[in-house]
Amino acid sequence: FDSQTSVESGYDYIYVKDAEGQFRLANKAWLKDRGIGDADIAGKTVFDVFPRELAEKMVAQDAAIIKTGVPMLDREQMVILKTTDGKQGRTQWASITKVPMRDSSGNIIGTVGISRDVSERKQAEAVLRESEGRFRATFDSAPVGIMHTSIEGDRILHANPKLSEMLGYTRDELLNMST
Repeated sequence: FDSQTSVESGYDYIYVKDAEGQFRLANKAWLKDRGIGDADIAGKTVFDVFPRELAEKMVAQDAAIIKTGVPMLDREQMVILKTTDGKQGRTQWASITKVPMRDSSGNIIGTVGISRDVSERKQAEAVLRESEGRFRATFDSAPVGIMHTSIEGDRILHANPKLSEMLGYTRDELLNMST
């Protein structure tokens, strides 16, 4: 079993920290995005890589995992990277999973983290929410009566205020009414 080969597979960011929060290992994708060389990772902590507020949140997450043994699964959070000169750098959304790392006796000796950049999906969700908001505003303010029916066309799922006014029913009365 070659742990380095396993760590390098895929596009996810993979990293290992000891119980004191020092990085012991990270894959090339994680290192590259953070501008850190292979030989420079050992001994660094999240405070070397992320702004203080985010680093403190990460330390608390790791401490809870080490204390309880309960993993953190697929938590999405905004990640802000530091530039090499210590200033705030690029931001990205990440889906993060952290699990306890155990020794052969079952004692927790650190954490293993896997994260994935989900920034594109988060941006697409924001665009979709904005589009849905524009559609909803247009639907609600249209000068003509509009309804949206079930696929079968047998009941009203949505009705705009103009349709309510035209038919003499409240919007709630129209919903689920048979067509």
